Amino acid sequence: MGLHFIKFYAPWCSHCRKLAPTWKELAEFHKDNMDITIAKIDCTTEGKTCAEHKIQGFPSLKLFKDGREVDIYEGPRSLDDLKNYLTLKISEHSLLSSATTDNSESAEEVPSDDDPDMETQIKPFQLTDSTFDAMISVGTTFVKFYAPWCRHCQELAPIWDQLANKCADSSSGPRIAKVDCTEEEELCQSFGISAYPTLILFSRGVQKQEYKGPRDLNSLYNFAVQHHDEL
Repeated sequence: MGLHFIKFYAPWCSHCRKLAPTWKELAEFHKDNMDITIAKIDCTTEGKTCAEHKIQGFPSLKLFKDGREVDIYEGPRSLDDLKNYLTLKISEHSLLSSATTDNSESAEEVPSDDDPDMETQIKPFQLTDSTFDAMISVGTTFVKFYAPWCRHCQELAPIWDQLANKCADSSSGPRIAKVDCTEEEELCQSFGISAYPTLILFSRGVQKQEYKGPRDLNSLYNFAVQHHDEL
């Protein structure tokens, strides 16, 4: 159970040998971290396992959650890059776990009487000043800046929940998130938020575009996916 970051390798592979000391440092760094396990599989001795996971090149770095593959890491392989990647994924995992187990109601989270399973579905990531940078640093994140007392925000809330579910079909994003500006005033001020809700798409840590179109589910989804696919 939990998160497992696995290196599939072959001892004869020069790239694998180059990565080996970095992977060892990464494992040492996270040895006491209960949120992630760093492991490796030798495909010359575990050929069946590697075939099951469709390993076609070495090294292949894959992230598993509760035994299921959820991501393939294809970025730079320095120790800092790998650490930053795992920081993001651990943060996502923690936020997702809290979102799916938190059944508390607020003005922002309006359950639908037509959907009895709403509480068990994926919710948008609730971001704070301490988690925001890690979340937006990789891939695409569509963020709603809102205030719980705002009527337009309350109307958008169930649609934003549906958007999070629709985008969750892809493990690589786009991710759907939200920031409560009554709780995170400085964070919202840093992006010049002056009206609610404000919807901004971030790409790899950079503010890319503010969305000002229709707020129905299909329009929001098409916008997020279109800009995600352009990366």
